[in-house]
Amino acid sequence: MRYIIGVDGGGTKTVAIAYSLDGEIVSHGESGYGNVMIQAEQAILHVKEAIQQCLIPLDNQKLEAISLGLAGMASGQYRDQLEKELAFYGVPILLTTDARIAHAAVLQGEDGILVIAGTGSVAIVLERERIQLAGGWGHLLGDEGSGYWIAIKAFQHMIREEEESLLRSGLNERILGEIECKEVSQVKRFVYQATKDQIARLAAVVAEGAERGCEQAMAILQEAGQLLAHMAVRLYRKTSLPEDVSIGLMGGVLTNNMLVRSSFTESIASYMPRANVVVSCESPTKGTLYLAKKQLGL
Repeated sequence: MRYIIGVDGGGTKTVAIAYSLDGEIVSHGESGYGNVMIQAEQAILHVKEAIQQCLIPLDNQKLEAISLGLAGMASGQYRDQLEKELAFYGVPILLTTDARIAHAAVLQGEDGILVIAGTGSVAIVLERERIQLAGGWGHLLGDEGSGYWIAIKAFQHMIREEEESLLRSGLNERILGEIECKEVSQVKRFVYQATKDQIARLAAVVAEGAERGCEQAMAILQEAGQLLAHMAVRLYRKTSLPEDVSIGLMGGVLTNNMLVRSSFTESIASYMPRANVVVSCESPTKGTLYLAKKQLGL
């Protein structure tokens, strides 16, 4: 059997999946972070560990290539080091960013726009092998519509409610319970000590509030969808892509939250009525397969 190993390396973990050339998963490996900007030597070690786990059950099969999408690769600073470290596998080493493989996974390597909304948010457009971005500035400068943004908006509503001496809403009671705070005055300590991921997880509480009919929660989620749509529209206007462009969606905020997604699609329809919105839960590693097959003619 001929196969490729696809690697998705992010800020938390590295996932390696071996795919047969027809797209079947044949083995799996996982290790620590693969973002080379965190600590390059350790990230590369994690990448190699995940690849080795994939190789163990495939001893007598034919490896065609290792295709990697790693956070921190945009600068190209560590390309030579990675290629040197992986050269002993004796196959082509294909390196790109984690955003590029995510785009390929959803849109199967074709031109179009991908909007990702999880803890953070970013939109990516591919047009004739050229990549452009909107968003992706991080939580201090942007991340509009992301899980982190949703949680912070809820905290801002809570503070306004407190300062205007309004009756505390059910949503705010549930958020305070989730972070084990009794008073709004304690929220400041939580927000400034918590990690970005810990804050972003509170978006699920907002989503539950919306399901219960909380107008405040619903308004936050609707605005999140609109802001994410605006990122896609800004990118589209910088391209010459056709009116029926494909717009892929990835990340839990868009794939799991129907209110955010419906708000997104309604906003897109008002600006780009012929656009084709594609929702995918495909692993980003699948994008490495599409890219490898295209690049190597497999």
